[in-house]
Amino acid sequence: MMNTASTIQTLVIFSTLLTAGHANATPNVIMTTVISGSLELDGDSSLHRYSAKTRDLRAVVHVDDASHTSADLESNVRAGHVTSVELVARVNGLTSGDAALDRNMWKALKSDKFQAIRFVAERVEVRPPSTSGASMDLAMRCKLSVAGVERTIVMSVNAFRTEGGLRIVGSKDILMTDYGIKPPTMMLGAIKTANLVVVKFDVELRTTAR
Repeated sequence: MMNTASTIQTLVIFSTLLTAGHANATPNVIMTTVISGSLELDGDSSLHRYSAKTRDLRAVVHVDDASHTSADLESNVRAGHVTSVELVARVNGLTSGDAALDRNMWKALKSDKFQAIRFVAERVEVRPPSTSGASMDLAMRCKLSVAGVERTIVMSVNAFRTEGGLRIVGSKDILMTDYGIKPPTMMLGAIKTANLVVVKFDVELRTTAR
């Protein structure tokens, strides 16, 4: 039969293992944010250029354990504490003002199976600003998921200081076929869309909780 001292020692060891396991499972602090701004898809067709935009966005910024709870978003970025940035846009939130075009776009993006466009920056490096008024540029290595296909991209964005946050502005050229998307056609093939699409985003991130 186990004596009292042995029982206490066993409980302490078990408690330590549970604590260590929990720490390993959640290595990063999570900084949640609210967001304002837009994500836009710009493209061309044999008839005219088109643009579809959504403001139905959400974002999460992950920071490491060394970050300070009192520090703002820009300070954490500059100090290298940001481990990832995730931006998610609902596909059926993208609208162009043309209902027929919207239906074809959602179908091409396979919105019935993949409801969101997901952008995850896994590496963020601070660079000197390249445009007037910017606080800094950010070079990012990202994973972009569109229509169920995930590809790694590299891009540079402008970051502008705002009250309590950062405004991030950038764009990236992508090919529909790289994401398994067949460029849609309309009017029995009389109207064809170009393979190249420009993904643009202009978002403001504000820290609300840690």
